[in-house]
Amino acid sequence: MFTKKYVRDYENRRSDLIRMTTKFKWVDIKKEQPMIPGLYFTKSNEFRGEVELTQYDGVGNWSTSFKPDYWSEPLIQE
Repeated sequence: MFTKKYVRDYENRRSDLIRMTTKFKWVDIKKEQPMIPGLYFTKSNEFRGEVELTQYDGVGNWSTSFKPDYWSEPLIQE
């Protein structure tokens, strides 16, 4: 279970990501997968403009009903 602070930090990061998508590095899933399991920001060419916070299991599976096209590191600056 995530703490309220953890969720709030991710929501703030997601808001920043939506407003300033050029600031963050989007990685094409066809070229590179994340190295470790965890939460990542993802977006799809089918749903332009939508950014999702998605769980990655470390072996190529994402917790979405569709496979995302891009992902970004979920870094939180404190």
